[in-house]
Order: sequence, then structure tokens, then C-alpha cells
Amino acid sequence: ALARSVVIASGVNYRRPDIPGLEAFEGSAVHFWASPVEAKLCASREVVLVGGGNSAGQAAVYLASHSANVSMLVRGKGLSETMSQYLIERIDALPNVTLLTETEITALEGEDGRLEAVRWTNRASGVETRHEARHLFLFIGAEPNTAWLSRCEVALDDKGFVLTGSAVSKETLGLETSLNGVFAIGDVRSGSTKRVASAVGEGAQVVATLHRFLADPAISPTGMAG
Repeated sequence: ALARSVVIASGVNYRRPDIPGLEAFEGSAVHFWASPVEAKLCASREVVLVGGGNSAGQAAVYLASHSANVSMLVRGKGLSETMSQYLIERIDALPNVTLLTETEITALEGEDGRLEAVRWTNRASGVETRHEARHLFLFIGAEPNTAWLSRCEVALDDKGFVLTGSAVSKETLGLETSLNGVFAIGDVRSGSTKRVASAVGEGAQVVATLHRFLADPAISPTGMAG
């Protein structure tokens, strides 16, 4: 089929640590984002968060305002190389965020999708700790679903996310890719905020951009599959 425009909204695949039985808790106790829905589930509860980047730091700060305590696990020796200083300072100032460095989750306990406890091990000392918690948050990055674009000549950044707007040309419409009439929105777009609300906002924004693009009588069908 011919299409005058295409919108790429193929999203990402969130990275998952190699933890036995992890999939049994996904959708109920294991989360890859922190929205008001998750915050309500964690009200006054112990939660565990894995990750040391800015998204993990933002989630830790947000969850700390709702949960009893946030145990924040990172593989490195600290946060200085992976997180903005302002977030590090905010986390340091929160009495109910516990930062555990050089630490990895080794096991999950529970049944029927209900998480009861998390076991983690300090890589430096080898000491394993059992911590009762009902919710686990994973903020260890994501892989964009863009492998299918390899033959489409759509420009990607060094991590495989779709480049748009001024990143490809000063004359390109805000959400337009390197191909005329092809747009990208949501998590798959380079530089986007990886949040549901942001993706929804870009979805609304691209509608207006499409109307502007399609109103140009000089545009002819691209010949791309719709």
C-alpha cells in the first residue's frame, strides 16, 4: 500500500537482569516505570529499585515520597559516573532512600505473582541479604525496537533510537525523521522522555504535524508500506 506519511511508534524492550523466575512477577510486582499507579501500590511499603542512571534517580525520588523506604541497588561503586549531581544530592538528602553499591539481586521470593522478598549480594564482600519487599522497580535501560528499520534509511543515533527534528536537519519538522514524511514518537525516538505521559503528548503533537505536512500540495505518495 502507498502512504503519504508514516509514524514510527514501535517503542522499546526494557532490559531485564538475569534473575531466576523474574517473569513470574512481571505485571504484578516487577515494574519498569514509576507512575502514580505504581506509587499508589507502594504507599507505605518497602520497595527495591535497581539502576544508577538519571531515570532511576528520578524514580527513586518520586517513590520515596510515597513508600516507606526505597532500597536502591547499583552495580558500580557509586552514582557519580552515571547520574546528574543534582539528583545525587536529592537522593542523599532523603532519609528513606538506602543506596547499596556493588550490589546485585540474586533471587526473588514469592508465589502466584506476589513478591514477598528480594535477595541481593554485595559483589565486594559476597554477603547475601534477604529483604522483605512487595515491589521491584527495574531502571537499567531499554533497547529500541528499530532493527526492522535497517533497510529503510531512517537515521538512528549510536544507541539505535530514531533521530528527529533538528538532530537530522534544521528544516525538518519537530518529530520528523531523516526521511521526508516519516515521523517518530514515544520511547523509540532519540531524546524523548521515556514516560507514558510523554509518549501520549507526542502522539497528540504528531497529529497536528501530520495535518501540516499533508496540507502541502507539493507532497506526493512516498511509496512506503502503510
